[in-house]
Amino acid sequence: MLSRTKRLILILPPLTGLAYFGFRWIMYFSWFCTGNFSWLFPVADGPVPNENEMVMTPGMKIIAMTPAANLTVTAGNGLKRSYTWNGGTRSIELWPRPDRWYGSLGAYFPGPGNHWFVHDKVSRCVAEEGQLNFSTVEKAMKWLSETPGFQPRIYRNDGLTVWVDKNSTLGVDVFQIYIKGKKPSRLPAATDHKIKVIAKQAIPATTKAPADSNEFRAGTAAYEAEKQAAADFAPAFFDMAEDFYHEHKYEDALANYDNAVDGKPSAYIFVQRARCLIKLTKYSEAIKSCALASKFDKSDPSIAAVRNEAEAKIHRINRETVE
Repeated sequence: MLSRTKRLILILPPLTGLAYFGFRWIMYFSWFCTGNFSWLFPVADGPVPNENEMVMTPGMKIIAMTPAANLTVTAGNGLKRSYTWNGGTRSIELWPRPDRWYGSLGAYFPGPGNHWFVHDKVSRCVAEEGQLNFSTVEKAMKWLSETPGFQPRIYRNDGLTVWVDKNSTLGVDVFQIYIKGKKPSRLPAATDHKIKVIAKQAIPATTKAPADSNEFRAGTAAYEAEKQAAADFAPAFFDMAEDFYHEHKYEDALANYDNAVDGKPSAYIFVQRARCLIKLTKYSEAIKSCALASKFDKSDPSIAAVRNEAEAKIHRINRETVE
């Protein structure tokens, strides 16, 4: 007679197999009936904090015809956003921003891991939503003309803007543009017919966002984050720059010295920049880099030596030109 342990060992494999195939059957049945698995894995819909500046109102739908995809964005009652394209729907819950990021105090989703069942070769989403305020139409148009990921932003005359990129990741930005705190009535090259909105409650007509807060400058959360990142990665950039320099790849070395000096500036790095610039025949820039090196260490003799080399190159070029 078999013991209880042996019986369990014999029964466990077929039970595991039945459980696996049962789960697969439920998933296929779910897909056949609804086109998605949302009822199996529901996405939360937390409330929007009062201080955050959102675009979409509860239940709003934005239907956008972008170069990357025809996409419908549907808002939940709070932070939930559902994206429908090419016959399928996927959802996320946005994360409220704790600080203003490049002008936006809205919400975002960084797309941790492959968090979706694959649809149309897409397994994750990176999303952004918020309000941006500009002091002039010209500054707004400069921002609107940018093409993140080589995909253009589409926008309406009232400032509603959508950007979509699609590969293995679905990238979606929804922004409302304001001019001096108010929605614009006309923007050059707007394509109103490409963005349709269905909503009971309109997008806010005004914003509290400070004008031109998207600009990269000291004191903003984006600036501080970039500054910290530069400091964290400075040693790695420095090591790569040194390797490129000794391999006589001066353009690559210069690019990495530039990244390193942004994080941890020093006299040595500015001197190395100057040496690269001399090799690239950019003698005036090399002299400027030596001047910056002097601010960190006036006693370093290599600064004067490199500066004299650059000045001698310029003098020789001027003399040859005269002759």
